[in-house]
Amino acid sequence: MKQTGSIAVALIVGAGIGFGVGYSVSPTKAADTQLPGRGAAPSVVAAAPSAAAPARPAAAGDQTIYNVPYDAIQPTKGPDSAKVKIIAVSEFECPFCARVLPTIQKIRDTYKDDVQIVFANNPLSFHARAMPAAQAAYAAHEQGKFWEMHDLMFANQRALTDENFEKWAKDLGLDMAKFKASISSNKHKAQIEKEQQLYTSRGARGTPGFFINGRLVSGASPSRTSSG
Repeated sequence: MKQTGSIAVALIVGAGIGFGVGYSVSPTKAADTQLPGRGAAPSVVAAAPSAAAPARPAAAGDQTIYNVPYDAIQPTKGPDSAKVKIIAVSEFECPFCARVLPTIQKIRDTYKDDVQIVFANNPLSFHARAMPAAQAAYAAHEQGKFWEMHDLMFANQRALTDENFEKWAKDLGLDMAKFKASISSNKHKAQIEKEQQLYTSRGARGTPGFFINGRLVSGASPSRTSSG
């Protein structure tokens, strides 16, 4: 992917926080919709206008603000009060999703509590291990270890086997009976499919995709601190 993807991410994040980059991501009206399980949306978050935006991929210069709620179960980093909310639509077998992680970390390091990251699942059908990995990650999430499992999976994308899921779960000190039961019962499959349907209907059909205060940015590229 071209580096313009990361530049767009940085610009939109900077605008939402208020550093001024030449355009604004504020909604035409203040967001007053409750995000499920998360309390009232901050007034600067442009993720919940009165009606859902049309489902279509983002085009160059697209200013659409999408209605992109998220559920309480979805893993987050950063406070709900953050000025900028990034919903990262991702899956564990996608190499481009792994490549974008340094960019996300750079944003978190730079803006800290002004940014919240929300993880959203979109396990692509042609990646056979994406859905099992998503279920294993949510099984770890039940025990407060989603991000640790997330990091292990992305660091070992060519080894997303059931055996490794159990090995990593043991290494993380998880209750193995609970972990195995969660996976074998497909406990979180419906939630994963719900996330996939919601975010792909808003245009994030490939991975990775990002809704930044409701605006869709697609693709992965190295972190950049400027457009130069």
